[in-house]
Amino acid sequence: MYRVDAVVNREAYADIVQANVPKKIDSPYFTLFYSVILSAASFMDKANLDGTVNFIFDKQGKIGQRALDYFHFVKEYAPANIQRRLGAEPIFENDSDWLPLKAADVRAWEIRRHLDIEQPEGTEHNSIMDSILAMSGVSCQVRPEDLQAFVENIDHGLMLRSKCLHWIRSGESLPE
Repeated sequence: MYRVDAVVNREAYADIVQANVPKKIDSPYFTLFYSVILSAASFMDKANLDGTVNFIFDKQGKIGQRALDYFHFVKEYAPANIQRRLGAEPIFENDSDWLPLKAADVRAWEIRRHLDIEQPEGTEHNSIMDSILAMSGVSCQVRPEDLQAFVENIDHGLMLRSKCLHWIRSGESLPE
């Protein structure tokens, strides 16, 4: 089991990106969705994992439909090495009915709480965060400079970068 997480500061998004990119992709959720897809594919390549990845999301109403639109957008415009990793169209489940989604929600809440509240106050992460961070995977942060480059280059194509760290459990290794 692997984890993929991505974060973006909402205020930085609002200050830098909002209303400065095409409406179709003007959402912090797009930046996160795109980052998760790219990061999952990148991790699979680095870990030499075969196959494709399928995404299952919480039912979110309108944002769910937008996620489907984002998926099709990414599948059409992403580089071939990313496209080959994308499996079936995402599906949506209720997190109260599907335990893995509930677990993902709890993990996301813990990560967000640590990054938004604890880390700025200098609080070390707790055992729950330690267990999340102990899982192999990739963590990405879409930084303000990444958002600025996204806006500055939007007329030349889609360029959305993020700072990603790949994590490997003790005893595991990624190919060079």
